Amino acid sequence: MSQHVALVRLTYRRLAPFLFHWIVSTSHGRKQLLESAYGQGKPGLNLDITRDVSIAIPPLPEQQEIVRRVEKLFAFADQIEARLKYAQAHVDRLAQSLLAKALRGELVPTEAELARREGRPYESASELLKRIRATPTKAEPARRKRGTASKA
Repeated sequence: MSQHVALVRLTYRRLAPFLFHWIVSTSHGRKQLLESAYGQGKPGLNLDITRDVSIAIPPLPEQQEIVRRVEKLFAFADQIEARLKYAQAHVDRLAQSLLAKALRGELVPTEAELARREGRPYESASELLKRIRATPTKAEPARRKRGTASKA
């Protein structure tokens, strides 16, 4: 197999659910195992260290209650995660919907609507462009190109 794999057989299988949660808990089992690990590149636990791990094992009814509560909390966390994913998808759809409405001009009254409500004239962009093109402009003075000297 591998020097980094050890098989631990339990004498009492009823301990397995409690021991699993103890080992993966960050504040108890995992912390103790990480502190006992040796080696820089690929830390490991030898069999002597594994045998010397101390675990406070409560009575079986208490273990079962701990496991029941932990699994209930994991189920609750899974529900929260599912709700979060649903909410994120809803927010994404909402953002797309708002953007589409904004681009269609449906979020705020348009200038044309405001002008009609206020009884004032409204000039559309195309009418404004026609008016600008029809207005004579003054000729702009010729600009010198950079790097050329003026003849004086």
